[in-house]
Amino acid sequence: MKVNNNERVKTIAYSIKKKNIDLHEIFSSYDYSGQGFVTYDQVRLIFYKLDIGLTNQDVELLVEANQKILSKEDRIYYPEFISKLYS
Repeated sequence: MKVNNNERVKTIAYSIKKKNIDLHEIFSSYDYSGQGFVTYDQVRLIFYKLDIGLTNQDVELLVEANQKILSKEDRIYYPEFISKLYS
């Protein structure tokens, strides 16, 4: 049975929440300017480093699902990214 992308994103979010991973703290450690933005490459790196069994496809799905919140500088506002992930 094929799982749709929305369901997979929800499953990933549940896995992160279940392991009590503080995404805000992790993302802020990559936010060198302190303005709430990280690059897509940093997002990819963060999710790979979480080591919670995400495939490359899962990480790309998370990134693609958030293309709409991409800033002009190809960065994402991570508080919005995290909020959207858990909504």
